[in-house]
Formats: sequence, structure tokens, C-alpha cells
Amino acid sequence: MSLKTSVLVVAILCGATPASRAALEFRGYSQIGDEALFSLQDTADQSSSPWITVGKTFHDYTLVAFDPKREVLTVKAPDGALAQLFLRATSIEAAKDTRLRISGTITFGTGDDIQPVKATLVMGEETVFDLKDGTSLRLKPSPFQDGNIRYDAVFEKAQDDGTKKKLSSPVIVSRPGQGFSIKTGDVVLKFGP
Repeated sequence: MSLKTSVLVVAILCGATPASRAALEFRGYSQIGDEALFSLQDTADQSSSPWITVGKTFHDYTLVAFDPKREVLTVKAPDGALAQLFLRATSIEAAKDTRLRISGTITFGTGDDIQPVKATLVMGEETVFDLKDGTSLRLKPSPFQDGNIRYDAVFEKAQDDGTKKKLSSPVIVSRPGQGFSIKTGDVVLKFGP
């Protein structure tokens, strides 16, 4: 076997064919009320999906089902094959527990509109929660050396011209396993471990 043939065989065995160039990575999920949203990344071109639901498509891959207990997302490839994507492990090595599972509530106004929230956050990575009326929360947890967790939060509101206006950017420091809350305007978020 020639060197050229050997390289071709290795490339095919490793999946370097035009049909498999788009390798998807399951980067995160969020659940607000009954709606689960998912974030994917194409590792070939480094593009990321917006937050999408089961039934929607990203780069010709359709989200089919989600198993929250195993954190596995099933997708259908363009050729019809089903694949299971496991929630991506973080690249941040400093943190022992790189994923944080949080749940809580979002309250709008005087408490009449309360929605349950579940999310898996990854240390050092931002998660975006679309709240209401064009308002969103960007939340990024980071570990401290003493074991506490810093949450950088940014509340933004979409403007008519397509830009986003920053409403507030609080920083919260919490012990692992301890709840915390964030309030801006008439929006209150309460999270627990």
C-alpha cells in the first residue's frame, strides 16, 4: 500500500469525508417553563446555533429528542441517520465541578407571571436566557480559588433598531449549593442548586 493510499484510508476511517465535515457539539440547554432550548456548535466552522427547540434545524441537522436525565440530545443527520450528542464537557480545567445545574423561578411584575427555570451552566461560559418582551439575561459562572462561584449577569433589552441596550450588570458571589437571586426592574430570578 502506498503512502497516498494509506493516508486516504486513515482519513476515511477518521470520518474526514465531505459528508461528515459538519461535526456538531451539544454545548448547552436551558428550560424555562415547559420549553427546552438547545445550543449547538459546528466544530468545523466554529459557528453556533441560536437557542433552538426540538424539531428545529441547524446546519441540516434536525433536533429529534432530548433525554434530560442523561443530558443527551438526539439529532437527525441530512442522510437520515440518528446520532446522540452528549452535553459537552468544558475546557476550563481549573474547576472541579464544571457544570452547574440550577433551577428556580422567573417572576415578572407583581408576581402574576411566574415561570419555572432549569438550566445547566458551564463554568467560564455564558448562557443566554430569553425572558420577556425582548429582555434577555446573559449569565456566566466562574470559580473562585476559595470555592465560591461568581456569576456575571447582564440584562439587555432589544431595541427597535436591532441593537441591545444594557439594563444592568450585577455580579453575584455564591457558595456552591447555595441559592441566589437577581432583580432588575420588574424581573426577579431566584435560583437554587
